[in-house]
Amino acid sequence: MNLFPNFRWRILLPALLLLAACNKNDAPTLRLGAGAILVDAPGSAGTLSFSASHVDRISVTAIPEGWTIVADLATMTLTATAPADGGTRSGTASVVGYGPGGSATEELFVGITEREDLSDRQSGCFIVSEPDREYRFDARVRGEGAGRIDTRDVRIIWQTGSDLIRYGRLDDGIYSFYVAGDGELVEGNVLLGAYDAAGTLLTTWHLWLVGTDDIGEQTYANGRTFMSLNLGALGNTNATGEEILGSFGLYYQWGRRTPFVGPDRFDAAGGRDASLYNDGGAHVYVEYLAAAGDAAYAETHPLQYLLGSSENNYDWHVAGRTEELWSGTAKSEHDPCPRGWRVPTADELAGLRIADLAADAAESYGWELTDGVMTSFYPAGGFRTYLTGLVQNLYSPVEGVDVPRPWMGCYWTSTLSGTEASALTFWYDAADPAASGIDGTAPRYRADGMLIRCVRDE
Repeated sequence: MNLFPNFRWRILLPALLLLAACNKNDAPTLRLGAGAILVDAPGSAGTLSFSASHVDRISVTAIPEGWTIVADLATMTLTATAPADGGTRSGTASVVGYGPGGSATEELFVGITEREDLSDRQSGCFIVSEPDREYRFDARVRGEGAGRIDTRDVRIIWQTGSDLIRYGRLDDGIYSFYVAGDGELVEGNVLLGAYDAAGTLLTTWHLWLVGTDDIGEQTYANGRTFMSLNLGALGNTNATGEEILGSFGLYYQWGRRTPFVGPDRFDAAGGRDASLYNDGGAHVYVEYLAAAGDAAYAETHPLQYLLGSSENNYDWHVAGRTEELWSGTAKSEHDPCPRGWRVPTADELAGLRIADLAADAAESYGWELTDGVMTSFYPAGGFRTYLTGLVQNLYSPVEGVDVPRPWMGCYWTSTLSGTEASALTFWYDAADPAASGIDGTAPRYRADGMLIRCVRDE
């Protein structure tokens, strides 16, 4: 007869709990850094450092055909050698770390890819047009050589789709990233941030992922060369709602270099922004803030749309007006266009008129504009209002009148207009199409967010 039926369990239970705790603490961990080894030619090799804890053995499985991948636990490196002939150009292997507490698995991407150095066209905005390619630039340079910065980390602040760029890595101040696509570019926009050792944002870069077939050049009657689509746009067509939305491009407050996305619908119904994601695929959101600061503040707060107020005539720049942010034909460090391009002046956009003022324009969300020599489609994406920051795309000439699906096109110029700035503005009046029109020098509040059509910086 057992006189102490619970004695054994009273002794063993704490021991089991202690063992479970030890096992949990001894669980293996494995981190592969950027998660990819990219080489530039068949038969060549590359290495990747990894970190591991509570791991005493490493194995690599599911290796792509023709590749050799060796893990060295002593040096904490992975070495991948591409096939010299045949095999696959890219693929994903599984790296497994084993230890007393179990195992940990991470995916490793390997690929033969071309490399493109963007440092020779250093800018605050880079055009990226080729899929399945590794790009790199100098992350220690602000904009187009506007000063050096002590960059210790580069992160995705937002992107318009998940995994538009992958395997970002900072080595000796050079940031590299990979654009996937399986032969076809996934278009979109990405905003990268440079951070110092304390995690403070120093500056940003805009990556504009758009196919070379979508970017063209047009020479206007005045001899100036313009892009054939808006800054940040993914095309310049309007056959469908999706194409209309993709043709709007990005929105900018006058004098600010960092962009904002447009609405989630081409007609801006509901006032919602298009979706933004961080590098982990989670949603990020624009914040709308009144009376915040100056150009330095705006540079380091790219997710804050800075609203205007009557005290500063609805300018987002509240700490003393700075007239030189964009003004004139000399490109400044605050200009958002890619290297070799800039925001146009009002004179450079002068002479544009509506090519065909037709009543059936209600569904077009934009017009063909012409200066007699050149004709180009200008999407009507409305504007982000200085009061709320939300996109509005309407034209209602008579208060209280229900105007069916009206729209406006609003494009910034670098020309000042008193305490405001000039914008190319056109509108469709659904109630009276003949009353539709265009104004090449309409004064607008600088806290408005508008589209940009870049001109060649010659």
